[in-house]
Amino acid sequence: MTGGSSQRSPIGRAEPAAGGVTARADVVLDGVPQAEAIDKALGALERTARERGFAVGTASALPVTLERLARWMRALEDRGILLVPVSAAFQRGAAR
Repeated sequence: MTGGSSQRSPIGRAEPAAGGVTARADVVLDGVPQAEAIDKALGALERTARERGFAVGTASALPVTLERLARWMRALEDRGILLVPVSAAFQRGAAR
């Protein structure tokens, strides 16, 4: 499953169910699986969330990715960001 981040993903070609939503991730967090690149991608995700009110990121379960995510998540609340399931982000985005 690609989460819509790949050009070959069927998500972009899928017909939405009546009233349904399809989307692609805003940021692939570990397209380059190196700590500095992941941190930069997390910054981009955060900027998108601040601009639009929500953002969707995808990532693999690589050890470096999980370590950078854990570190990033520790300070989210202090920065006024709430991490939620993707379904909650789309419900909020649809209400706008």
